[in-house]
Amino acid sequence: MARKVRKRRTKQAQKATIAWKKLRFPGEASHYWLVVVAMIWGCILLALTGWLLSGREYWQWVYLGAWPIGALLIVNFIADRPRRQQIKALGPHCWVRANNHPAVHRALTEACQRLEVHRLPRVCLVEDPDAYIYAMPGGTGTIVVTSPLVKLLRPEELAVMLAREVTHIKFGHLRLQRAISYIRTAPLALCFLFGPVWLWATMMGEWMDITEYTADRGALVVAGDPRRVDATIAKAAAAADRQAGVTPEEVDDYVNLPAKDSLDSAEMEQRFKLDRFINAQPNLRERIAQVVEYYQSEDGAEFLNALAERQGRPPMRVLTKQESSVEVKPGDKHWASND
Repeated sequence: MARKVRKRRTKQAQKATIAWKKLRFPGEASHYWLVVVAMIWGCILLALTGWLLSGREYWQWVYLGAWPIGALLIVNFIADRPRRQQIKALGPHCWVRANNHPAVHRALTEACQRLEVHRLPRVCLVEDPDAYIYAMPGGTGTIVVTSPLVKLLRPEELAVMLAREVTHIKFGHLRLQRAISYIRTAPLALCFLFGPVWLWATMMGEWMDITEYTADRGALVVAGDPRRVDATIAKAAAAADRQAGVTPEEVDDYVNLPAKDSLDSAEMEQRFKLDRFINAQPNLRERIAQVVEYYQSEDGAEFLNALAERQGRPPMRVLTKQESSVEVKPGDKHWASND
């Protein structure tokens, strides 16, 4: 009897794993395994060849075989050390709990429940003049968010941003993301010393973009409305770019603009301003479009509705043929909605 129960639980776990794979943006996993594993196996085979041909002690070649993994771990340590030291100096009060930062904790709990992450990552709220959020690897993950971003966003929008980081944690993006981000601005000597990470940084720019698409899909699971996701990531981008001159209210108005043929002069000017801002941000327009495309796709609707049913939530709204056939652009009246 116990064996049957164990088998049933194993099958249920496998089904859940397969279902969550559908949330990944196409090509993410294959690109990762092709480049990362090829690099690791290349160093291992090179080390074995050198050992067999040279006749020296095998341990001298172990360093070469372990170079990619060792470089990845060391670069992560170097990249995250200043922030971890700052968090340690701030003390326990910077950690988000239900009793000291209830709104942030509720948003985190909601994101983890929707994404079925059973161990909550730690969240550190820091004072900083800039508005940003990112996650660090290790344990259940650590999310660093600044006070300006928390003040800027509404609670449901904060849940969207936290959901993006939880998605990165869930799918194991963090170590390689952090290493690549650091090595891109590192001194040349470190690039040479950590050669595998530098090579990954040159070859995996597309993978870095794809992981952001996957994170946006995770945010869609929590928000349930692609307009909310797109408005939130646009607000976060505007907050990070101080020269943009774009306010959260302008983003909200832009998302809800009517079709182009019914705009007055003021609305046309507003559309032009936001279009120019979005086009100036790296990859932002593509991210905005793919959220709606995933919501409108058969695969996206199937996954989102199956997940909603399992979690006891109402299904996503079924789109009409007209909504499914229109060209997806931010600011269009045809953006999907639960309303």
